[in-house]
Amino acid sequence: VRPYQLLGYTAGGPFAAYTPLLQETIASFRRLTDPQVLSVQPDRVEVVRTDRRMTLAEFNRRFPSRVDLDELAIVNQLEGPDATIPAGTLVKRITPGEG
Repeated sequence: VRPYQLLGYTAGGPFAAYTPLLQETIASFRRLTDPQVLSVQPDRVEVVRTDRRMTLAEFNRRFPSRVDLDELAIVNQLEGPDATIPAGTLVKRITPGEG
């Protein structure tokens, strides 16, 4: 059993107006028992060192990720699918979690 503390927070003035909503939201939490939901695993980040110069799109064809190219560019702090990655660069890809 893990204890959790849930807090409701808003600016001081309108707090009273939000109190019923905050109390309802906090009271809605229940023990999770659905095996299908409990078995969900997070995606994983795998780091790959490139062996040659390539674009992010080429990298994704060679090392597919489960996110689209725009999101993959953000994860790797690149401008987009056509961004060039030098040989020897560590590049992140997103793979499915196990489970």
